[in-house]
Amino acid sequence: MAVIIAAFVARSERYEVIQTFAAVGRGAKTPIGLTVDKGGNLYGTAWDGGPGHWGTIFQLIPPSFFGSRWEMRVLSNVDGTTIGTGPIWSMIGQDGDLYGVTSDGETLYKLRFGERGWGEPIPLYRFTERLSPLGTARPELIPDASGSLYGTATGQGGADAGIVFKLSPSQGGWTMTVLHRFGGDDDGAYPNGGLAIDRTGALYGTTSGGGKDGIGTVFKITPTDHRWEEAVIHTFRQLDGSNCLGGCLPMAGLTLGTDGTLYGTTGGGGKFGGGVVFSLVPSAGGGWSEQVLYHFKREVGEGQVPNSRLVLGESGALYGTTKSGGDKPDTNGFGTVFKLVPAATGWRELVLHCFTGAADGGRPSGTLIRDASGNLFGTTEGTARSGVSTDGTVFKIAAGGVFGG
Repeated sequence: MAVIIAAFVARSERYEVIQTFAAVGRGAKTPIGLTVDKGGNLYGTAWDGGPGHWGTIFQLIPPSFFGSRWEMRVLSNVDGTTIGTGPIWSMIGQDGDLYGVTSDGETLYKLRFGERGWGEPIPLYRFTERLSPLGTARPELIPDASGSLYGTATGQGGADAGIVFKLSPSQGGWTMTVLHRFGGDDDGAYPNGGLAIDRTGALYGTTSGGGKDGIGTVFKITPTDHRWEEAVIHTFRQLDGSNCLGGCLPMAGLTLGTDGTLYGTTGGGGKFGGGVVFSLVPSAGGGWSEQVLYHFKREVGEGQVPNSRLVLGESGALYGTTKSGGDKPDTNGFGTVFKLVPAATGWRELVLHCFTGAADGGRPSGTLIRDASGNLFGTTEGTARSGVSTDGTVFKIAAGGVFGG
């Protein structure tokens, strides 16, 4: 097990709120589901707000000169009928169009970009499964080289413990194929947080339940000539009354390193009960070995309950967010943005920002994204403290200096 080095709280001068949502004048609140294009423009959704409170789809344009601000443009106020309500995921496709998913409408949609700019959202597929592709975390569909999309749905309980699915485009429309159904037992239950895909097309993900102790698994789904085969490559355990020292109840998807190592987080367990960051390293014989890289402590200045997919930096650093902890311990805190740096003696944690629940936002939600320059972007849920009321923020942590990697 890696040596744990105490967290270092970095100065937060590099943290910047680039958009505050107040549902007043901006027509949107509760942002989530960011993506970035090659020009550095951000796109996202607000699952609430807008004229009918059905959500909005927006663009954030970076400053054009020093001292100017990010410009927000609402690309669409969701009408509640065309694509449903509550957009909560975004992706720039290979065709340069903007794709998304709604929560209540259970619809995959896209906005085409043309000579006159962005068009209105067009429904592409309405999920026919009685499950929605949402999970306990927000949906994160991932593409392959052909433009197909892959995702998970959590199920309703019992033997209906969720699925992994594929959406395939064709001239006649999109079709859905179920790649695996979880049975709620040793093979896992309730997949969430999205999937990762390797060069061979194999998919990797986590379940928040199931496994031998019912506290989660890591799985792999491999394409073969005739079907997809699922295998559990790691089971989170609670042995001899321990507090799940290897972590338990993963809340987010996995990140795949260039060497095939998988990186992930759990919302609970670890030495101090605040969750862990872990890695799974493949062996030549086909097995996987887990290593806990960091145990989150339950103290002031330390985040707890990591809740987002990790972002891998160029130097091997890992970035993520925690749902709670930070300026106050446990659930009284509003969360953090953290960085783990590999070193000869173990992994060192640097807290890049402790959320206060005021103008800087609080309760980070969704997954961090990284642009071509190494800048990080993320979103927070609505907060209110000391007379400052917001309905969420989009924030940036600039690359360089102590934040580089």
